[in-house]
Amino acid sequence: MLRSDYDIAIILGAALRPDGGASPALLRRVAHGVALHQQGAAPRLLMTGGQVRGPVPEAWVMRDLALRAGVEAEHVLIEDAARDTVDPD
Repeated sequence: MLRSDYDIAIILGAALRPDGGASPALLRRVAHGVALHQQGAAPRLLMTGGQVRGPVPEAWVMRDLALRAGVEAEHVLIEDAARDTVDPD
C-alpha cells in the first residue's frame, strides 16, 4: 500500500452521456481516483462537477461509481456546483 502526504484527490467531472450515464472520460477519471484510494495514496476523494448536461450533477454520478467500486461513503466528498474547470463562479 502506498503512503501519501495528501489528504484528498480531486476528481474533475466530465460530460455525461445524453441518458445521464458516465462518459468514457468520466469513467476513466473515477477509476483512476478509486485506484489511488485503494492504494492508500488518496485517503479521500473529492468529486467535482455540476449539472451541466444530463438530469443530475456529474459529481453524484461520480460518487455512485466510486461507491460501486468499493470506496466507503465517508471517504467521498461532493462539490456539485462547478460548471467548468476554470470559471471562478
